[in-house]
Amino acid sequence: MTTTVIGWVNLKLQLYEARLRLRDPGPALLGPVADGVRESFANQFQSTGGYGGSPWKPLAASTAQRTGRWVPLQATGTLWRSLAVKGAPHGYAELRDPWTLAVGTTDPVAPFHQLGTRKMPKRPLVPPVIPDADRDRWASLAVDYILEGHL
Repeated sequence: MTTTVIGWVNLKLQLYEARLRLRDPGPALLGPVADGVRESFANQFQSTGGYGGSPWKPLAASTAQRTGRWVPLQATGTLWRSLAVKGAPHGYAELRDPWTLAVGTTDPVAPFHQLGTRKMPKRPLVPPVIPDADRDRWASLAVDYILEGHL
């Protein structure tokens, strides 16, 4: 009988704690989930867009010769760092509401690369489709936090 009562008390406590974490998933979203999103951005850059399914067009020969670089979007590394490195200038991870995480950049060149211009092709930083494996991993991280408290 005592074991059952202690078990019930423990279950009740665990459910109470899970309910509190469900109300405020921010620690998981701003922690491991945001880190996972940054990792996906890094994969997008490393694969020159192929990770998200839309490989970037190569640099024009004139641009590559002028900059001395042949890899798109890597002239200074600022844009990459703002999306892939926690705490980098221009980068951010913030909650728009208790359940909405935004990870991105305020780097002024980002929209030109994401959308393209008359003289520059689109090179999506945010892929048109987020890979299912990434979404599943991020969801698992949030669920682990809510149910178990793991960060």
